[in-house]
Amino acid sequence: MTCATFPGMRCELDLFGGVQRRIPGNVSLGGGCEVWFRDTFPGTLRWNRWAVVRATIETMASKGKPSPRSAVSPLSDEQVKRLAARHTLVDSTQYYPTGPRTPNQPEINAQNPKATKRLLGGVSIVFRASCKTKAWGLEQVPETGPFITAASHVTMFDVFVPMMSLFHMGRRPRYMAKAEMAKWPLIGKWFQLVGMQPVQRHSGKAKQIEETSIDILTSGRPLTVWPEGTVTRDPKKWVMSIKEGVGYIALESSRRLGHQVPLYPAVTWGAASINHWWPWPRKNVVMCYDHALDYSDLLADMDSWGEEPPAEAVNELMWRVLKRMNTVLEEIRGEQFPAEGYWDYRSMSRKPWPEAGGPFPAEKEPHRFPYGEPRRVAWHKIVPMKLRDKRR
Repeated sequence: MTCATFPGMRCELDLFGGVQRRIPGNVSLGGGCEVWFRDTFPGTLRWNRWAVVRATIETMASKGKPSPRSAVSPLSDEQVKRLAARHTLVDSTQYYPTGPRTPNQPEINAQNPKATKRLLGGVSIVFRASCKTKAWGLEQVPETGPFITAASHVTMFDVFVPMMSLFHMGRRPRYMAKAEMAKWPLIGKWFQLVGMQPVQRHSGKAKQIEETSIDILTSGRPLTVWPEGTVTRDPKKWVMSIKEGVGYIALESSRRLGHQVPLYPAVTWGAASINHWWPWPRKNVVMCYDHALDYSDLLADMDSWGEEPPAEAVNELMWRVLKRMNTVLEEIRGEQFPAEGYWDYRSMSRKPWPEAGGPFPAEKEPHRFPYGEPRRVAWHKIVPMKLRDKRR
């Protein structure tokens, strides 16, 4: 089984805290790690335990792999010139690139200003050294009040572009990011200091995560989310299907505040072509901080909603965000979006756009246990084991 943290190591699934056994067959998630598991009932749960392990593996790892750098062409100088002819491109690695503005000082002071300044300085140096970063639309960033930034996620590198840009515009948004990032050496602690809100993926705590996000907005702070939930799996690196959280958070926070919370798509392109071992000659990276997406029509009857926003409204807003992000990406790339449709993460296939909105495919398939549901599933963690040859 692939161990993303310790490649090549053997992992143990402690399912029921009993005797260790080796999973039959050749199980691999791509990293050459062997999977072991424990069970207390080797006889009675003989059929169920393998289904539990399979379901466990499905929830531990993101599906598929991002396509390689070679799958797309770098953003050319000619295309950047075409964008510059239509928009005012600015250097988002500098403070206030769109001109003088008033920084939100209370927000800055409340979010570890010294650590934030150091992180921002370091990130800016890395970007200036490794790529040519430009952006347009940053003048739309509000100086005060809550707003949502829905950012594209092509690589792990491009997540820094909207963060760096908004910080340079004098705002300090909170970030919904996977909890594993908080454990990264050195920068993990910095992420937490500068406003990262850890998200425990596959934890079954989606409601709690959404409530935390809504609390951030209703307290007057901005929020940045990556609505795809992980790096895009679209083979050509378009924005893939997004999670319902962004729609729910925007609608519910708007209801609680009594007005539409601004929702800005932020689309970045070019970082996918950077070789981080040797990034020279520097590649072009361009971000569009798009105009606020209008969804006021979905809030017209918010006083009559029940406990939650209607599923139809959440789905409609999800489609609007996805379509708008890919429309902006078309302009940045100078290419047409695939005629076959968008990339669906759940099925790992391209699907046509629905006729008129409609629901996204279900976020998760129910786990199927061919030999019946296990009476209890008490596995709690994955423990890296020392590399050694255990034979049974």
